[in-house]
Amino acid sequence: MATIWVFPWLKFQVNAPSEGNDRLLHVRFTPNKRFTAFAMFHEEQKQRNLPGNTAPLPEVTTTARRTAVVQAEYDMPLRFAVRTRIQGGDFTYKGTSRSQGITLVQDLTWRLPRLELSGRVAFFATDNYDSRQYVYEKDVLDAFSLPAYYDRGTRHYVMLRYALSKNMRVWLRWSQSRFSNTELISSGLNEIQGNTRSEVKAQVMYQF
Repeated sequence: MATIWVFPWLKFQVNAPSEGNDRLLHVRFTPNKRFTAFAMFHEEQKQRNLPGNTAPLPEVTTTARRTAVVQAEYDMPLRFAVRTRIQGGDFTYKGTSRSQGITLVQDLTWRLPRLELSGRVAFFATDNYDSRQYVYEKDVLDAFSLPAYYDRGTRHYVMLRYALSKNMRVWLRWSQSRFSNTELISSGLNEIQGNTRSEVKAQVMYQF
């Protein structure tokens, strides 16, 4: 799949008309109903302001983001699922700089008649925020979680979904990111002193 686009006016981080293109290759292997594997390569080229340029109208340069993914999953219906994912990529400002990143993710899900328990352990290492890696995470009902894995460290979460009755369900989720090379996370009201960021979510649904 390939896409080409053109922006005729200025936009965020691009102080000039710009253009770009996008390419995606996806290969899937499913030898039986329980095992699935796929490999994917994605490349996106677009224009952005050149970093560090202090001119009133910063120079615009071409950037390229490339991501490669290999994932394998074994799913035993109504019992458990195991998924392993390796993802890496780079981000380049044409002719100036290049940064790289990689992530290793291990997911496990246990299913019982009224209970589902999911967990993840992820290791990541990137040169900077430009080479961050995005990996989808399970979340509570109607929530969407696609955090950026950047710097160096680990990310893990545990989520429980339990049917209290025919009409009531409960979700509980705990997640944590631990960074190796920082003692200060985020800024302003979101600033955290230390290298660990944790989050807890709870949700209850009752259907009439």
